[in-house]
Amino acid sequence: MPKQLFNFWSGLLKGDLGKSIVYRKGIPNAEIIVPKAVYSFRFGIASLAISLVVGLSMGVLMATYKGRLVDRLGNTYVLLINALPAAVYYLFIQLYITSFLKIPMLCDMNKPITWILPTVSMSCG
Repeated sequence: MPKQLFNFWSGLLKGDLGKSIVYRKGIPNAEIIVPKAVYSFRFGIASLAISLVVGLSMGVLMATYKGRLVDRLGNTYVLLINALPAAVYYLFIQLYITSFLKIPMLCDMNKPITWILPTVSMSCG
């Protein structure tokens, strides 16, 4: 077991993630992960930007209007987002927002309109 762990960590440090035994047998895992990681990075940066803009603006408004409606709405949002598991509000977004805005549920990198839901979903928290 210690030798296997050493081999795993030394291979990981070299960028060797092993070979796939389930998804595509015999193909190096790095070849499977890298193309998808580019999209994950793009969505992550976009959702971080949205989170910062909305979060900082909301924080400033809540501090400015302490005890008023804006502060209560902001506190309610923060409480709900922290109390509910992410899967619950992801499901809510999938079921209701897709039909309300007429946006397809599945992301297609060739159609920018389909990027909205994953980006917004990731930036909610």
